[in-house]
Amino acid sequence: MKSLWTILLLALVLCSTAFAQDVTSETHLGGCILLEPGAEAPDDVYYETDVIRTDEFKPFTKRLSVYGITLIGRDDISDAFMRKVAKTIREIFPRGGAIDGALQEDVIRNLHRYRVAIPLFKGEPGFSSEEDWEMYRNMKSRNSVCDIIMEGVSRQVMEVVEHILHHVTDVGLHYTFPDEWGISRTSKLYQFMLEAVDKGYYDISSYGEIDDKAREGVIHPRVRVMLQEFAYVIITTAWDLQEPYGGGGDEWTNGGTISNSNDLKEKMPRLFAMYEQTVGTIMVPPSLRTLGELPDPPRRNRSTDNDASGRYDKYNIVFVKEVDGNSELFLARKSTGDTVRLTNTPSRNESFPTWSSDGRLITYVGAEEEDPGIYVLDIETRSAKRVIPGFDDAIPSWSPDGKQMVLTDTASEGGRSIVIIDLASGKKTPVPHDAERGAYATWSKAGPHLVFEGPGGIYRADTDGKNTKRLTSNPGLNEWPTFSPDGTKVAYAAGTEEEKHLWVVNADGSGARQLSKGIQYGDAYPAWSPDGKTILFTASADDKTGIYEINVKDGSTKHLMDGMMPDWRK
Repeated sequence: MKSLWTILLLALVLCSTAFAQDVTSETHLGGCILLEPGAEAPDDVYYETDVIRTDEFKPFTKRLSVYGITLIGRDDISDAFMRKVAKTIREIFPRGGAIDGALQEDVIRNLHRYRVAIPLFKGEPGFSSEEDWEMYRNMKSRNSVCDIIMEGVSRQVMEVVEHILHHVTDVGLHYTFPDEWGISRTSKLYQFMLEAVDKGYYDISSYGEIDDKAREGVIHPRVRVMLQEFAYVIITTAWDLQEPYGGGGDEWTNGGTISNSNDLKEKMPRLFAMYEQTVGTIMVPPSLRTLGELPDPPRRNRSTDNDASGRYDKYNIVFVKEVDGNSELFLARKSTGDTVRLTNTPSRNESFPTWSSDGRLITYVGAEEEDPGIYVLDIETRSAKRVIPGFDDAIPSWSPDGKQMVLTDTASEGGRSIVIIDLASGKKTPVPHDAERGAYATWSKAGPHLVFEGPGGIYRADTDGKNTKRLTSNPGLNEWPTFSPDGTKVAYAAGTEEEKHLWVVNADGSGARQLSKGIQYGDAYPAWSPDGKTILFTASADDKTGIYEINVKDGSTKHLMDGMMPDWRK
């Protein structure tokens, strides 16, 4: 049985259809969705405005446009609240990372074309005069208005997220994925809803007799409401927002038969697969930071494995894997072996990923002909942006405070050199060490020190270039040095192109020893575990090429997964 809140909210939504008496089945689907485009989409579908005065949406007096959605309110709605709603929309549609940009643009373009507008009310909705009601009905006749958002109510987080999603699913997904998410009795969404009802997972009894008043080919408003509510529950459950912020399972039946993404995947796997193949490629949950700006704390403690603060908190390894001839970033959860794709950029190869010290960001090299550079990806929002142009062969390494990176500058005079770049200002500072040349430096998390490749060995220096010291004397190649978490040891690869091995040396140059044995080729990209007991690296052995884990104490080695260039979450 649905919660009292859900029933009251449903009643409010159904009553809101009475606001639009001029909206008919000849102009709108399900009482709210324009059947024909009402506007042209701009060239930049990500067009935004701040809060501005308007008389276009009377009786509302101001508007804010973001990504094809126009938020409208009267003077009693705070500008700050409108901006928080807009920020939530912006984060639901991140750009870059694993997002399918072309498909995301199609969805947003449809939001523009079918004139999505969301009225914002201060508390309970309503108007004081018949003239205002008439203007409201006229406004709805020209736009797709499928619900409202109220400021200053309980459960403010889901009040915002739910009613954004109602418009995105009713319009954006309906027109972009008609077979899957269409507001119709033939869509997969409708069929999955019936399946959920049959299995006792979902209850539609409170919606009344759905089809009694529906003519052939016409979607009654209640059918639309029923489908938009089900779509909202699917998406927020897949995002693991229902347990901490929603009905805690009350949106489903039996006190939470399906409460989180794991439940949804297990009990309705085909529905979850449809979500992943469509919505999962273009949308993500808003960040915890943004949800926290809305005055509504979580209603219960979050579960360990389904934390709304970040679906990827338990994923502790980032790595590179080839997909259709292109290098992409993935996350792995070592305890379970689960992996998830982070980037989807066919025009750009991703490489050399490295976690920031706080575990929120990943920096990596994005190599493409037109626009190479160093990128930073936010794990929580899965949005990526280029922070440093160029440097397509740089191997970035964070400073402990995350404010700087050390890189290899291949364009410098005299060959490769080491530079430190301030991320805020972009200022580039060379590291004037005493080695003849230097490249591929990494920053110690325990102090202001660097290790790097130099002529004939691995070198250590302070970040200002002073106190340069050669640490190794292995014949042949000496590559990929990286400090242990406590800064007392350095792992590196040494040997020939045909056969390299993983070595460890003390940070003062003493006690060098070979760790790996029986490796055919390719020891490279070592990454220490947070406790310093094991090291991940890329190699090939026993006909298995991929990521291996080696025990620092005894050298025992095991194959973990396919891929390369791993890094542990700090």
